[in-house]
Amino acid sequence: MSPQDSKRRIGWGNYEPMDQQTIQIICGHGKQQKSLSITIPTNEFLIQAATSLRNNCGSNQSLYDHCCPSCIIHYLPKQKYTITDVDLFTGKELEVSTDHFSSSCDLYYFNAKNSNPLTYIGKIDLDITPPEVRFSRSQTNTLPLYSHSQTDGKPFESTSIAYERSSILREACIQHHKAICAVCRIDFGKSYGSVASGFIHVHHLNPLSETGKEHTVCPIKDLIPLCPNCHAVSHMRDPPFTPAEIKNMISNDK
Repeated sequence: MSPQDSKRRIGWGNYEPMDQQTIQIICGHGKQQKSLSITIPTNEFLIQAATSLRNNCGSNQSLYDHCCPSCIIHYLPKQKYTITDVDLFTGKELEVSTDHFSSSCDLYYFNAKNSNPLTYIGKIDLDITPPEVRFSRSQTNTLPLYSHSQTDGKPFESTSIAYERSSILREACIQHHKAICAVCRIDFGKSYGSVASGFIHVHHLNPLSETGKEHTVCPIKDLIPLCPNCHAVSHMRDPPFTPAEIKNMISNDK
C-alpha cells in the first residue's frame, strides 16, 4: 500500500506540514552499539494516528499502516492467554486462569532503502489515560530519557476459580516418571545438587479447567513431570502445547 492510499483511507489529509521531533535510537553496548538518528512526528500526532488506526481495524484484526511517510504503526487487539500459578518450592499447580494481553500499538521507522525497512522504535500506549508514546532504549534532544525504572507492586484484589490438585496424584506421577522433565530431561538434583533434588512441576495433559468439575485422573497417563521452563511454554497456548510439540521447538532451535 502506498502512503497516498493509506492517507486517503485513514483520512489524514496532507502529511505536511507537521510538527516533528528528532530522536536517537541506541541499541547494544560497547563495540556492538549501533545508533540511528531519525525525525518523526510529535507524540500528539502519533497518538492521533494510532487512535485512528485502532478505530478502523475492527475488534479482532491486526493491522499495519502508515501514519506518515517515515513511520508505520502496527495495531494488535487484545489477545487471550492462559496462566498457571505454581508453588515454586513444591512444583504444585495452584491456579489456572484465563486473561487477556492488553492491546498493543507498536511504532516502526520506515526506510525503503534498507534491506530491513522497518526499525522498531517504541510503543504507543492507548490503554492508559492520557495515552503515551514510549520510546525503546532512546536518547533524544527533545524528550527526557526513557527510563527502565517504573513503579511496581501495587496491590489489587482478584476473584477467580481455583481447582484442587491432589498431592497424592503428584507423588504417584513422580514415583512412576521420576523427577525428570519429560521434555528437556533436566534433573534438578544432578544440575543443582541436593538442595534441588526431587524438584519438578507436574503438568496435567488435559487441563482441569476444560472439565470444570471433579473427575478421575490417572497419575501415569494424565500427568507428566515438566521443568518450570517447559511447563511455562506449554501454557503459552490454549489449548496447551503437547510435550512432542515442545520437544520439536527445542530440536529446531539447535
